[in-house]
Amino acid sequence: MAEIVMIPLDHLHPHPDNPRKNLGDLSELVESIKAKGVLQNLTVVPYFSKVQNRVMDGVYTILIGHRRASAAKLAGLTELPCSIVDMSYEDQIATMLVENMQRSDLTVWEEGKGVQMMLNLGKSVKDISEMTGFSETKIRQREKIAHYDEWKVKKGLERGATLFDFAELDKIEDDETREKLLGVIGTSDWKNELAYAKKRQKEKAMKDAWFDQVSKWATRVDEVTQGYPNAKAILDGREILVSFHRTLNVYSQKSEAVEVPDDLATAHYYFTRRDDGDISIYRAVSEAEQRAGEAEEAARRERQERSNAKQAQFKEITERHRQLRFDFVKSFNQFQKRDANVWEFVIEAMIDAQRNGGGYYANNSIRQLSEILDVKLTNPRGDSYEALDYHEFLSRKLEKPEQTALLTAMWIMDRGQYWQTKWNGSCYICIPAPCERLDQLYRLLDTLGYQRSTEENEMRSGTHKLFDKEDSDG
Repeated sequence: MAEIVMIPLDHLHPHPDNPRKNLGDLSELVESIKAKGVLQNLTVVPYFSKVQNRVMDGVYTILIGHRRASAAKLAGLTELPCSIVDMSYEDQIATMLVENMQRSDLTVWEEGKGVQMMLNLGKSVKDISEMTGFSETKIRQREKIAHYDEWKVKKGLERGATLFDFAELDKIEDDETREKLLGVIGTSDWKNELAYAKKRQKEKAMKDAWFDQVSKWATRVDEVTQGYPNAKAILDGREILVSFHRTLNVYSQKSEAVEVPDDLATAHYYFTRRDDGDISIYRAVSEAEQRAGEAEEAARRERQERSNAKQAQFKEITERHRQLRFDFVKSFNQFQKRDANVWEFVIEAMIDAQRNGGGYYANNSIRQLSEILDVKLTNPRGDSYEALDYHEFLSRKLEKPEQTALLTAMWIMDRGQYWQTKWNGSCYICIPAPCERLDQLYRLLDTLGYQRSTEENEMRSGTHKLFDKEDSDG
C-alpha cells in the first residue's frame, strides 16, 4: 500500500483530463471538512510539466479527490493527506473514469467523453471494458453519446430522457435528423418525431432498393411531359411516346421487391425518380397502340354514362328502402325486446358502419379493431371477407364491458382527416379541411389526460408545412 503523506494544497493540481467537468455543490462537503477534517486521502501522481518537459519535484496531479481538494481550499486547509502512485496516462484516465462512474458522479455525456479519451489513446472497447469493469455495450453507448452536443444532452436528461431514448436516437443514420431529434428528446414530441424519423429511414432504404432493381430493366429519363392520351419521355433531346405503367411510393409499394413487367422482351420501359425517391415507370407505346387507346377511351366514356344513369336509379331505390327502415325504428316499442338485444344491435351496426363507411381506415378497419380488442378474425364466408370471432368478441364484452365499449367507441370516432385534395387547374393539391369528428375526439381525449404533439396541433390548425398554399385568385 502506498504511503500517506501530507502535501501542501498549492502543490496539488487538478487533472486536466478529468472526465468530470462540474464538481457540483461543495457547501456540505466544506462544512464537513471544517468540522471533521479530510477523512479520506487523495490519490495523486507526480506532476509532469509540458513547458519544461519534465516531472516537477514536490508537485503533483490529482487523480482521485478533486471535490475534496476544492472543498478543503474553501474550508481554509493548507495541506492534505495524499497517496502518491505511479501510473501511465491511459491508466490515469481509466482510474478517474471508474472512480466517478462508480460513485454516479458523472453525467452520461462526461462518461462518454472519458471513454472517448481512452479510445483516442488506442484502447479498444474490449480493453476499456476490462480496465473499468463495465460491459462493452455500456462502453459503446457512452462513446456514442459523447459525439452529441453536451448542452442538448443535458437538457434532454433534465426533461426526462432515458438512456434507452439515446440508444434509439443512435439508430437514426442521418446526421441532420439525429441533431433535430436531439432537440426534442425528453419532450412530448419525442416519440412522434422518432417514429416519423424511423419511418422515413425505412422508406429511404426501400426506395434505394427500388431504384437499384428498376435500373436493371428500365432507362432513366430526366423528364416526362404529360399529354393525352399518352405522355412523352425526354431522353437526350428525343421525345419517346410512353404510357404510364405504375408509381413506386410507400403507399403503392409495400415491399422492397419490385415486380418485373412480363413484356420486357417486346417493350421498353423508362422511369423518373423524384427528389423524395419516388419512382414513376412508363412503357413505350407505338402509334397503333396510341390509336387503340383513344378508341378505348371513347368506349369507356360511353359505358360510364350508362353506368351513371343506373346509379341514379339505384340511389332512388336505396333512399326509399332506407326510409322504410327508419320509419320502423321510429315506431319501435322498446319493451318488445330486452336491453341486451338493443345493445347488440347498436354495437354491430356501428362496427358495420365503420367497416363500410369509407374514410382513411375503410380497407383494414376490422383488422384494426381486432388488434385493439385482441380478438382474432375469422373468415365465415370462405372468401376475402373477415369478421371478429363471435365467441371471443362475446366473451370480451361479458368480461370487460366498459373497456370494450370505450375501445369500440374510440375506434369508431378515430376517423376522418384534416386534409383534402383540390384541383387547382393543373394538378391536385393538399389543403386543410375541417373535421369535427377528430376535433370532438381530441376534446374527449383531453379529458383523459392525452398530450397532443406539436405536429398534431399543426395538422388541426392547418399550419403544417406539408399543406399546399392555394392561389389567391382561388
